[in-house]
Amino acid sequence: RQALALMNHPCIAKVFDAGTTSQGRPYFAMEYVPGVRINDYCDRRFLSMHERLKLFQHVCDGVQHAHQKSILHRDLKPSNILVTDVDGKPLPKIIDFGVAKAMTQKLTEETMYTAMGQLIGTPEYMSPEQADLTGEDVDTRTDVYSLGVVLYVLLVGALPFDAEEFRSRGLAGIIRILREQDPPRPSTKLSTLEEQKNEVARFRRTGPRRLANQLEGDLDWIVMRCLEKDRNRRYGSAHELSQDIQRHLDDLPVVARPPSVVYRTQKFVRRHRLAVGVTLSALAVLLAFSVTTTIQSTRIAAERDRASHEAAISGEVSGFLTQLFEIADPRESRGNSITAREILDRGAERIQKTEWSDARVQARLVTIMADVYTGLGLREDAYPLYVQALELSEANLGPEDPTTLSARYDIGKSLFARGKYEDAEIVLRETLDAQRRLLDDEDPALANTVQGLARLLRNTGRREEAEALYLEALAMRREVLGERDPLTAHTMNDLGILYWSRGRYDEAEPLLVHSLDIAEDKLGADHPSTLTYRNNMAAFKHTATHWADPAPHRAQAERLYQQCIEAQRRILGSDHPETLRTIFNLGTLLLMQDRLADAEPFLEEAADGRQRVLGEKHRATLLAQINLARTWRLRGRTNEAEALLDQVLRNQREILDPHHREIRFTLSEIFELYMAEGRSDEARVVMKKTIAIHRHDAQGAKASAEELNRYAWTILTCEFEDLRNPDQGLEFAISANQMSEYRNPEYLRTLARAHAMNGDADEARASILTALEILPVDDAERELYEEDLASYESGNGIR
Repeated sequence: RQALALMNHPCIAKVFDAGTTSQGRPYFAMEYVPGVRINDYCDRRFLSMHERLKLFQHVCDGVQHAHQKSILHRDLKPSNILVTDVDGKPLPKIIDFGVAKAMTQKLTEETMYTAMGQLIGTPEYMSPEQADLTGEDVDTRTDVYSLGVVLYVLLVGALPFDAEEFRSRGLAGIIRILREQDPPRPSTKLSTLEEQKNEVARFRRTGPRRLANQLEGDLDWIVMRCLEKDRNRRYGSAHELSQDIQRHLDDLPVVARPPSVVYRTQKFVRRHRLAVGVTLSALAVLLAFSVTTTIQSTRIAAERDRASHEAAISGEVSGFLTQLFEIADPRESRGNSITAREILDRGAERIQKTEWSDARVQARLVTIMADVYTGLGLREDAYPLYVQALELSEANLGPEDPTTLSARYDIGKSLFARGKYEDAEIVLRETLDAQRRLLDDEDPALANTVQGLARLLRNTGRREEAEALYLEALAMRREVLGERDPLTAHTMNDLGILYWSRGRYDEAEPLLVHSLDIAEDKLGADHPSTLTYRNNMAAFKHTATHWADPAPHRAQAERLYQQCIEAQRRILGSDHPETLRTIFNLGTLLLMQDRLADAEPFLEEAADGRQRVLGEKHRATLLAQINLARTWRLRGRTNEAEALLDQVLRNQREILDPHHREIRFTLSEIFELYMAEGRSDEARVVMKKTIAIHRHDAQGAKASAEELNRYAWTILTCEFEDLRNPDQGLEFAISANQMSEYRNPEYLRTLARAHAMNGDADEARASILTALEILPVDDAERELYEEDLASYESGNGIR
């Protein structure tokens, strides 16, 4: 208590009060830190190596403050370093000075000394001298050792010594290891993690090879200096450790590393890249003149041959495409109008019939044709061409050539666009594994595949893994292409959609706005990508739930949708998938606002168009048909709605897992239709099936808070009393609130309902009051929450 009272630092938990109770028992009141362990925080937020090092420096600052007050912590480890967000920035807080030791002054009138033979601290993070049971004194360098182990875990995701094996040796074995066995360098430890290596790199927004490169060198030396057996060889203080980390971040020579000429030269070059580059360029020019004529001639001849070969390929491709579009010439078409589709079909047919001098020419042409089909929304026609391009590349260039890997990525992307999610994931993961092994981290093809897999995972509900990949792809785009490149904007927009889907609206909105601004600036207002981002912005405006007054945002969304549709019809055509997506979104917005007559034509066009273009069993088609059926039901066209829902359910059961959530959407619509028509027996059967899917989602290994809450609400509010389950509803409502990344009014309302149904009116009132504190004053559903509160306060139970 007195140790903590001596300290006043933002990275150390504060003591607010201390004293003795009337019974003579000492107490102290400490600051509550709503944080998580530092390593868990870094992994959950996918912090890069640079971000982890900057966060760790704050920890060093806190430890240094304690040392200046002559207090050793003696138990520094991730669980005693909690991180919380303050003003949007991470702030570590060091807690648990329970085994702290004063170095210079007495903290109490009767100082307690550590008894000889008593082990104080956590073995995995303990210095050799701290583990020594002979009574050897400890100093600040003991905490530096522990900081080194914490840094090791932050960088590599593993302890220097395996914890299970470490503890299995017993006390004598632990002491022997700490005294005699050198831990592996962080880069060496990473190489031994095998299949865990990819996940460790993913949590750091990078690839395994790049992570190994980042660890080798300075960071290996810094960590190993902390972990020296002889404390005289360690950093003298936490401040010295932090300073050396800063030297590494500034590309200055670090103290921990031997000062060789080569090393200092490398650091100089990194700090003065431009000047050194100019100097080396000049030297290279001078050296080039000293190269022998024979070597020059050989190189020039080789370059000439390569250039000639590439020119020949490009010439054949250009000539073919020129001929292809000549058929649109009136002299060739003889006055008949020729559509773009007809030009493509004839071109694809001609590619197959032509004898090519080089199979690479055919592969390139086939890929170009497939890309054009895809751009026109003709995805089914594009797929066999992508397959042919892959076969040609594999046969002529080999399975691991970069061109072949790009062709394989095209296959995965095409499968995803056609709704074949499982097949697409297999292809994209295989491609990414090969590219990580064979390509440089800066290769744009690698970033394409990382983002492609992230998008698939986002669309299939695996949002945490998707976030890590998006952050990795965005870091690669920014590093290689810059902040305002259209491809960087593409990745930003995708990441913004992911944050929006997770309810992290404050993080989503700036990404969506920034990417749209870049697209309008670099590509133009009517470019297809710009229109897609505008459509996404409109969807964000109309679905985000954090607006204090959603009405103006929905009005703005409607205007944006209408602008997009007008431009997309003109540029892409009415049957293009992106046009149909915007039409569907506008229809859904109007349906949400109960403007059924306005919504119906848009939803009919979206459902019909998607069935025609994507097929009747594509998931986008089925979702459009569900919303159309809902509109028909609400407008009294129940027979047509029922027939359409039956058709949707048949198609979904052919292509989806029996417990897929989209089947639940359809069943919910069928239930509402049966209840509206008074068909309660049929409705009860459908409700049992719906609850079964809810239960499957909620009990899954990776169930989300949203799924837990949805299941809890369903079994608490079910119209059929025998299907309600208050006990299980309370269990899942508590879990949903504990798992949620932020306080969610909807989840709290469910929790209140669960407490009320289990007879706990006080807890019900407390939960609904908390929900009302969070809920915006102008929220359209606030009245429902207030009605719930009134029923809990009146003691009349729930509605």
